Amino acid sequence: TMAEVEKHNHEKDVWIVVNDRVYDCTEYLELHPGGEDSIVINAGADATEDFVAIHSTKATKMLEKYYIGDLDAKSVKAAPAEAVVEGGVDEKGNKVALNPRHKIPFKLQSKTVLSHDSFLLDFALQTPQHILGLPTGKHMFLSAKIDGETVMRRYTPISSNYDVG
Repeated sequence: TMAEVEKHNHEKDVWIVVNDRVYDCTEYLELHPGGEDSIVINAGADATEDFVAIHSTKATKMLEKYYIGDLDAKSVKAAPAEAVVEGGVDEKGNKVALNPRHKIPFKLQSKTVLSHDSFLLDFALQTPQHILGLPTGKHMFLSAKIDGETVMRRYTPISSNYDVG
C-alpha cells in the first residue's frame, strides 16, 4: 500500500514508486550517477513523473533489480488539484522558498542566452523576503510541461543562499 511505501522515506530506507511498481533503492544510493539526494528526495513517494522525465530505457531496466512489488492502486489518495505547497522556515527564521518533497512554482523573470546551450535564468521567489533554501554549489531540478511531456533539467543557482527574493 502507499501507506507502507511512505514509511520508507529516509536515506537508510528508500522505497519509491514508479508506474505503480514499488522499488527498494536503498542499496543503489551510492551507485546512482546523479547522487544520493536525487533519489532520497523521492523516498516514500511516487517518483513516476520525475523518473520518467529524466531517465532512459536503460535506467528503467536497471531499476528492475530493486523491484519488490506492485502498489495497491486503491491505497493511493488523490491530492487536491490546486494544492500549493509552501517552503518552510530555516533555523534563523528566514522564509525558505524550496520544499524538497514538493514542486514549487517560480516565475521566470528573465532569460539571458550565454551560448548555444547555456542560459542564465532569473527566477522570482514567492516573496521578496524568501531565501532559496539551497546551499551554494548544490543544484535543483526545474521541470516544465512541453508539448504534453514533463521535461526536467538540473539547475545550479549562482546566487547566495542568503539572497532574498
